[in-house]
Amino acid sequence: MKPRNGWTGWLNVVIVFLSCTAMARADVITLKNGGEIRGLIQKNPRTTSSKGRDVIVKTLSGSLVTVSKSEIESIQRRRLILEEYETQRRNTPDTVDGHWELAQWCRNQRLTRQRRTHLKRIVELNPQHEQARRSLGHQKYDGEWMSREEYMKSQGQVLYRGRYVFPQELEQIKQDELEKEGEREWHKKVKLWHAWITSDRTEQQKQAFQELSAITDTLAIPALSKRFRDSPHPALRELYISILGRMQSAESLQALLYQAIFDSQPNLREVAVTAIPETQTNTAITALVRGLKSELNLVVCRSATALALLGNDQVVPQLIDALVTTHRYRVVVPDNGANTIGFAANGGQAPLTSGLPPDVELQMMTGQLPYGAVVIPPNDPGAQMRQKTQIVKRTQRNGPVLEALKSLTDEDFSYNRPKWRLWWAEKNNNVGKP
Repeated sequence: MKPRNGWTGWLNVVIVFLSCTAMARADVITLKNGGEIRGLIQKNPRTTSSKGRDVIVKTLSGSLVTVSKSEIESIQRRRLILEEYETQRRNTPDTVDGHWELAQWCRNQRLTRQRRTHLKRIVELNPQHEQARRSLGHQKYDGEWMSREEYMKSQGQVLYRGRYVFPQELEQIKQDELEKEGEREWHKKVKLWHAWITSDRTEQQKQAFQELSAITDTLAIPALSKRFRDSPHPALRELYISILGRMQSAESLQALLYQAIFDSQPNLREVAVTAIPETQTNTAITALVRGLKSELNLVVCRSATALALLGNDQVVPQLIDALVTTHRYRVVVPDNGANTIGFAANGGQAPLTSGLPPDVELQMMTGQLPYGAVVIPPNDPGAQMRQKTQIVKRTQRNGPVLEALKSLTDEDFSYNRPKWRLWWAEKNNNVGKP
């Protein structure tokens, strides 16, 4: 029975495919006498085992050659196109035209590495060969052909991990890498000690406390901050503060100031301020004075409290300025088209331009809502619960700032900034007078 035409066609395709696949690679047999045979090693049922004495090779010309294994130095398996390249390379004259022609052939065959070899040889033979130069990615710098690498080196830059940098930058990059590696190591240790100190095993708790208390390396601060800065356990936050207080670095001071402003407990904020080393007091004062101008009223007030604890009355003028400050708040109010009505001083009605209920308006003015507010309307099944966000500005009297001024000066002019300024001016004018 004859096979149908469809099967015959597929069989021919498979045969051609297998033939092309077989010839898509070639083997290089290097002989001990220095010779080479290039072709495709044939499978011979009598010699395929490791004990076979001979190797049969079908050469590129199609003939079969039998070689004794004892005469073979090595066998390399390569793509057939590389064998074609080797043949062409041997027959290519060492001239600009010869190498250019072979480079173009390599480009068509996607032999990138081999193509660059011939382009470089062209440049050696003719340094002004523009096509070869541009193919290599070279450009003219001040009239001279150079590769990017050559140009960067001429500018004093060095290659480091895929990019060019100046030697000074390289030193900093390597230093940063060392620090990052150090931080990673501290993350591993602190993670372990945090697990111990929060466990219910007394011995582990003691060991962790000793290890943590002995830390003086500032590279440990990121790890400590991650595990302890916002810990729900006040005792652990206090331990964190005590560790920072022994370091005396810019990073540790920044972390202490964060606790002094943002820790949720007033007593721990005070502990953080008192933990600031004396040598860093002036730097801390400068940072806290900047805090008096913060957009957040909370930061203004807590910065003033910290300045009072540090006890330097030279910040009095800045505290006077911060007695009354204006801040912007984001509030969410019902968007039902209704007006919010307040009462004027004469007893008449007056619209509240902010759209806030009167009690919320009052709390905003007195600084009782430092983070803004969300106004929830009364339950009304028939009303649509549309809401809108408004930005409102509020001028506030800052009680903690006044307390700081009273603590530093033993005076009290309430929130009357002109009186405070007049008193301060007179006090400084009288300094040194009998």
